Amino acid sequence: MSDKEKFANFIISSQIFILVHIQEKEDEQKIFDSINSTGEKLTATDIIKNAIFDKIQKKAGRTVAINLYKQYWRNVFDSPEQFEFWNTQSNADKTARVNSEHFFRYIAIIFGIYDATKHRLEQLSSIYKSHLKDKESKDLEELLSYIQKYAAIMQNKILAVGNEYSFSNKTEMFLHTLREFEANTFMPLALLLFDKLRNHQTQLHKSLNLIQCFIVYRAIIKCETSSYNKTISTIINQLKNKDANEYYDIIYQNLAKIDFYGIPNLQTVKRSLIDIKTQQKRLKYILFWIELFRRKAVTTDKCNYENFKLQYLNEKDQDKPETFAIGNITLLEGAGFNKKLAKADWHRKLYGNGKAKQCISSNRHLYINRDLEKYKKWEAEEINIRSNELIRDFFHIYKLVENQYELINNNPQEIQDTYTHNKINHSVLRVNFPLGGGYIQEKASLDTFIRTIEIIGFQLVMLLRITVAGVYLIDTKHQGLLAKDGSERIRQYNGYFVYINLSNIVIPKQNSSLLPLQLYCSYELHFEDIF
Repeated sequence: MSDKEKFANFIISSQIFILVHIQEKEDEQKIFDSINSTGEKLTATDIIKNAIFDKIQKKAGRTVAINLYKQYWRNVFDSPEQFEFWNTQSNADKTARVNSEHFFRYIAIIFGIYDATKHRLEQLSSIYKSHLKDKESKDLEELLSYIQKYAAIMQNKILAVGNEYSFSNKTEMFLHTLREFEANTFMPLALLLFDKLRNHQTQLHKSLNLIQCFIVYRAIIKCETSSYNKTISTIINQLKNKDANEYYDIIYQNLAKIDFYGIPNLQTVKRSLIDIKTQQKRLKYILFWIELFRRKAVTTDKCNYENFKLQYLNEKDQDKPETFAIGNITLLEGAGFNKKLAKADWHRKLYGNGKAKQCISSNRHLYINRDLEKYKKWEAEEINIRSNELIRDFFHIYKLVENQYELINNNPQEIQDTYTHNKINHSVLRVNFPLGGGYIQEKASLDTFIRTIEIIGFQLVMLLRITVAGVYLIDTKHQGLLAKDGSERIRQYNGYFVYINLSNIVIPKQNSSLLPLQLYCSYELHFEDIF
């Protein structure tokens, strides 16, 4: 019996057909929607599919609609191999829907037709119908080509990631970050970046790393996430028709303006890691990637994230703040300590109590545990030492500027605060920044110079002498921040001062008291011509 005959027998034997007669001027699409609004509901994908091809059929005829269905849709969503994948339910964005519905929401955000701050997923099919209303056949084919392209990225790159990871695969690390930090708000932006920067891998990984650091830093210090949807839509809109080399700066500038913290500076993140009270699974995620970082020089074999268990070495105690530091936490493979071992002395935690299968020495194959046996006791001093070692590795993994760990552990030289106005009535900020470590070259551009200071979180004060031999300033006649190519948009003034208007800071009047100034990334800097 052929497949067609099997299908015919299935339909005849198990289904009930209802014949609905409609008049010539009636809208069959509305009748279709009305019938399917009760009983077992169709997914938004089913309704969107029907709306697209119904529109094509009305505009270009049945044959064109069938050909476009075969070309763009059938093998992507409706083949037996694909149907199960797209109809698997997932809880992305804390909403239980099938994969295809999440996908169509993501690309609706890219298209600019879905506003995540006010629309709901229940409205998705209606939003697409409104978008299709005035489209011609060629517009609909273009839409189908975009759907096909982004569906391939979604399936083969984003949703293909499982639970096994290697430090060498930064894309998988980024997607793991989105999953564990429940940051699927960034998925539309990720789809767009994977598409637009597919031939610019350096820019792609740089942009993904920025987003990843932003998510992790802010989660560690417990920042709000409510403004992310609006920011992501703004970024996507600003990236349209931009050169690949502009993507990173556009993303950075928008993320830096979110609330008070923006992209948190490293000093703030470091303090939170020393007193870390975040969700358990996020701590597990951080230590898991430190483990992969430490073993990367030896092996690139993948590790299964689900095999690891988070374990506090000393039980958490409000009277002992060091017990909340990252240095007091490790990973064990399989189960954690049993209750008796968790309360035991350090020696028994290291080598077991004769009954427990799990102890530190039984997990010495994990690189994150290899330093623990050198300690004869486990108290505040030892926890602090290990905390600094883990924080060092953390900042090597989640890195926005070179040598950033070394920078946050070396305070800038002591400088006195002074304040003045210059003769053309511009507020002045002169920065003295040590040039050690090679992270800023002698002729570094001013945006990199200022950005590095912001990220590190140094305490900046008014009127400090510049030690950079060559400083770049932007002419106010030109738009945007500094160009990085040394073109005529940038003019170099050796030995001059940097004039900065701080839009979010109230500058005191002349002769007022001294003003110590802390710069955060959320402050928008404007660079002005000194003439």
